Amino acid sequence: MKMKNFQLVSLLLVIFGCCCSAKMTNLFDDASDAVKDIVKPLTEKYLKPMKQKYNDLPDRGKFVSGALTGFVASRIIVVPTVKIGKTLGATFIVAEIMNSAGFLDDRKYVSEDQQVFFNRAKQQFVEKVNAGRIIIRENISINKLRSSFANAMEQDKMTTVGLTSGAVAALIL
Repeated sequence: MKMKNFQLVSLLLVIFGCCCSAKMTNLFDDASDAVKDIVKPLTEKYLKPMKQKYNDLPDRGKFVSGALTGFVASRIIVVPTVKIGKTLGATFIVAEIMNSAGFLDDRKYVSEDQQVFFNRAKQQFVEKVNAGRIIIRENISINKLRSSFANAMEQDKMTTVGLTSGAVAALIL
């Protein structure tokens, strides 16, 4: 029960940190009218008061708030990512062992008409992986990360430094 409560508190801290970011109150400006009708009352009732309370914090409070958010967000993201990496690594190793042992030899276990299906599936898989690679390459670059960090430093320096410090502390601990 304590772990679930900790996870809930962690999630709430991350949401609070995101809500207090400089761009959060303008997040839904480009949304459709139906979305605006749903989101606007929630924004007025919850996000704006939280943002006002956050803006009233001294620099130390903003730093601590950012540090807690960075720490919790880093923990929430890193643990599943490591588990996924371990699972993918183990799957790759098992697949290589099976291939070396001859279990994955197509000619033994797959008929010719099934081979056409497998070749098509393989081609689609390769295309999807390549499309994902291209999307990542276009959207994630060191220059974009630098400019994003620079913008965050201009808007709210103490929160950005706190967020970064919290994330680094979570990775070290």
